[in-house]
Amino acid sequence: MATTFRIPEMNFEKFEKKMAAIQRRCERTGSDFSYEIVGYDTDSEVANGHKITYPVTIVEVSGTPKMGDYSFVASIDHYDNGNVIRAYDHDFEIPERFHTAKGICEHCGTRRARKYTFLVSDGKELHQVGKSCLKEYTGGISAEQVAEYMSYINDCESFGGLPANGKDYIDITLYTMCAIVATKVYGFHKSTSGEESTRTVALKWYNALLRIGLDCKDVLAEMRDAGIEIETAENRETAEEVLDWCKNYEGKNEFRHNLQVIAENGYLTYRYLGLFASAYYCYAREVEKKVLIQKREKATSNSTWIGEVGDSVSEDVASWRYVTASVGFYGTSYLYEFITKDGNILNWWTQKYIEDDTEITHIKGRIKELREYKGRKSTLLTYCRLS
Repeated sequence: MATTFRIPEMNFEKFEKKMAAIQRRCERTGSDFSYEIVGYDTDSEVANGHKITYPVTIVEVSGTPKMGDYSFVASIDHYDNGNVIRAYDHDFEIPERFHTAKGICEHCGTRRARKYTFLVSDGKELHQVGKSCLKEYTGGISAEQVAEYMSYINDCESFGGLPANGKDYIDITLYTMCAIVATKVYGFHKSTSGEESTRTVALKWYNALLRIGLDCKDVLAEMRDAGIEIETAENRETAEEVLDWCKNYEGKNEFRHNLQVIAENGYLTYRYLGLFASAYYCYAREVEKKVLIQKREKATSNSTWIGEVGDSVSEDVASWRYVTASVGFYGTSYLYEFITKDGNILNWWTQKYIEDDTEITHIKGRIKELREYKGRKSTLLTYCRLS
């Protein structure tokens, strides 16, 4: 007999991870397991004088015979403007078609508006299945206890104030402003860097600004002492530029695609905080790269050849950069570009790898080829010496 539970959205990621763990355990025990989403609703509660409203997913759990030998690969959150893919098994390269795939179950073929689907694999092929058909691919112990725990954890955490990870949707603009300042002050740090992550700092400041958490007054005092200002016109303008950058993306990069979907939705949930904490860092790097390209194009607008093929050259270097690499029969070759103080472009293919922070002020070599691309002339060198 199926049992119904209401799983708060902020706990649903934990719930899904627990389901994945149970699925692996099921393979060892031969026990039964299945669960199915039967609806969506909202609940609310009052904590510290604030009415907290949040969505819940209504789930039915029960036992069912195992069919096949499949593993759980990823979950897909379906939105009108695209999908957010959260992979649990990174050994699989998820095809691009799932970026925009509709919430159709490939097992039963039923067409309906699914908010979530799963990707499962037999080790060879990926299948997108709905919640109700997941039971046909996974087996395991009964999930009633897990679902019950995740359903009641919301009430348990409400004692003593809001839990550390919050209970409501995030203001995407304000959180982005916090991430911007955190990156400018401390640099960008992932959770695995050994430093306090940008996500952690940005969320701490965000909660303090909204007076969430028992330590919000202490955090605000620390921010004042350190001269940290979040809600300024400049930071808001930058945050809006970052959000526009996220929305205006036309490519195939999965990371950028996920940022685009989230930004277009106009709200941010806690499951995507780590992902979105890096939005400003990536945006700033791209802007910096464009500025450098513009400076380079301006500096080399009158670039010309500096001799004839076979001539020896000796030139002072104003700047240099790594361009690309190529793997061939004899190993990896690297292409470097050097801009002379006269604004001429010199290129050199070599198997020598040059560290990014290497200071180069002079280059000697022999002219191998004279090139021209889009009206810009460059000289390809060989047998180079750098100093």
